[in-house]
Amino acid sequence: MRYTIYFNDVPVQIDFTAEPGLSDRCYDTPGTYSDGPYEITFSITQLTDTSLQFDWQLRRRDDQPFDLVEAKIAAAVPGIDLHRVFVPVLHDAIGKLDLISLPWSVEERTFTTWSFPFIAALNRFDHTRFCMGVLDHIHTAETRHSCYDEDAQMAIHRAPRTTDLWRETLYLSHTDEHILDSVRAFSRAYDQVHNVALPTPPPAVWEPVWCSWYGIKNDVDADYIRSMVPLLKEWGVGNIIVDAGWFKSDGFDLQTGHYVLDEDKFPDMAALVQEVQAQGLTILLWCSPLFNLGGLGAVPFIQQHRFHPAGRDTPEDFLCPRCHEVRDYVRRTVRHLMETYGCDGLKIDMIDPLMDRAAQPCIADHEHDIDDYGEAIQSLLQDVYQTVTDVRKDALLEYRMNYSTLATRPFATSHRAQDAPFDPDHIRRMCTRLKSYMLDWAAGRSGNVAVHTDPAYWLPEESVENVGRFMASLAVSAVPMLSMDLRALPDAHQRIVRAWLDFYRRHRDLLLFGQQHILSADPHHSLFSLYRDDQALWGIFTPTVPGLLTAPDPNVRSMWVLNGSAQSRLRTRIEDLSAQQVEIQLYDRSLNNVSAVQQSVCDRAIDIDLDVEIGGALALSIPTKPEMTPR
Repeated sequence: MRYTIYFNDVPVQIDFTAEPGLSDRCYDTPGTYSDGPYEITFSITQLTDTSLQFDWQLRRRDDQPFDLVEAKIAAAVPGIDLHRVFVPVLHDAIGKLDLISLPWSVEERTFTTWSFPFIAALNRFDHTRFCMGVLDHIHTAETRHSCYDEDAQMAIHRAPRTTDLWRETLYLSHTDEHILDSVRAFSRAYDQVHNVALPTPPPAVWEPVWCSWYGIKNDVDADYIRSMVPLLKEWGVGNIIVDAGWFKSDGFDLQTGHYVLDEDKFPDMAALVQEVQAQGLTILLWCSPLFNLGGLGAVPFIQQHRFHPAGRDTPEDFLCPRCHEVRDYVRRTVRHLMETYGCDGLKIDMIDPLMDRAAQPCIADHEHDIDDYGEAIQSLLQDVYQTVTDVRKDALLEYRMNYSTLATRPFATSHRAQDAPFDPDHIRRMCTRLKSYMLDWAAGRSGNVAVHTDPAYWLPEESVENVGRFMASLAVSAVPMLSMDLRALPDAHQRIVRAWLDFYRRHRDLLLFGQQHILSADPHHSLFSLYRDDQALWGIFTPTVPGLLTAPDPNVRSMWVLNGSAQSRLRTRIEDLSAQQVEIQLYDRSLNNVSAVQQSVCDRAIDIDLDVEIGGALALSIPTKPEMTPR
């Protein structure tokens, strides 16, 4: 069966087959049709002048199950002004290759905890020429692109499955906008279709975080955690994550899980948690309830319930969530951690070690009560969230980017960038992506879950210029997270860290929920503006300072310019200012106010030529126009 849509002169063909068989009929008009034992309905909803949703559903008239054998949505996009292709997953583990050039081919599998089925054709400035996606993110799909001569061939394939009702919603857009704005629009369409309900965000999710991992890794102990608390409290860091290393590598209990406290390192974890909480900080424990099975290979429960994907000789070191015994075990594990130690929440890690392999059929000799991996992992994560919040209503749950998807967003209070501790540019890039589909600008803190940076780490010998750049970038990327031994930082580093954490806290609504415009076409989004209410900010992390900046709105009264460039002199022109004069405050990389100048506005613009430390900033204050007094 085929349905064809012509969308902005791009032919989009939807082909599917089923068992019992469908006819070879072709459709191009919405409506309800009968086809042998089936009833099929097609409908179109125009969202904007340049985007629409196409819905269809297939069912047997006797409501019996059927096999969806194959389903394919294919588009032939003319190769005009077309230079790049975008899919949500980061290529090559940490994503160094995408958004750089048009690859010969793309084939990405998606399901609940791995990416989502969306693909876009871009020009060289990362603006969308065409994009499409489907809004069922639970069941396995594949997004594909193949090299073109005249047309870019793009497709989304559905994996076969048995069902009694196949519903699908296809999203199409050719809006000329930055790709991350297209992702944002797609995400809002997803929310509308699924009526997404997010967790009520505990206030702590918006506070900066310190994580133990990079600074000490598995050697973490109670004294190390305790030693950080005074500085964390002084610097305004609100959350501690006790990362891996707090438990025994070979501990196991069927009723309480494989996280058995290492009492040599943590003699009394519950007492430590209470100490931290008494200082006004929250504390989370790391766990990976499906993974992290080293040393447990001989345990019968582990042996019996490991996931064994088709096509591989041996099982994975990963428990199979298709089994209700595994899901019950995970629920017991997280409940035990929350109740026994009284922690504020959990960092749930390593849901993605198999990446897209997890959606392969499992051939292990154990019973599956849910055959589909996407459905099984969604059920498990929903259970984990419910179990943890049953113990503590305002519990914190952190996920990591690979499994932070639109489908998993309701089951965690924060979603963190992938591992990139030394790289502020890649952290910024990942957070910018995450925010495009995780955050709804208009909803603010009350209507969103949080995006967190990866824990930042650098050596005490690092230059103050690089530390300034790092902290400026971290503060504007998402909720900042640090991981080094804070006591080992030189005084100059400590001053920079404290200053930019304070900057984040004072401007967090602008930084997290300001409308962002990407002004560069490099993969790390190194030049951008933010705008919210009457405040604006430019982040400049390009090697050179751009010669022209444009105020995002005539009503802006306060503007920040962050100098993350390689130049210590900031020369630029700022246009579209609605004032006769502005005051400019200059700040060093520790955000000390070093000088102030008044500058006249000429033809709604000012030319700036000022010394600004690398890692420093300047702020422009634009006075409100005085009201006219009647004579």
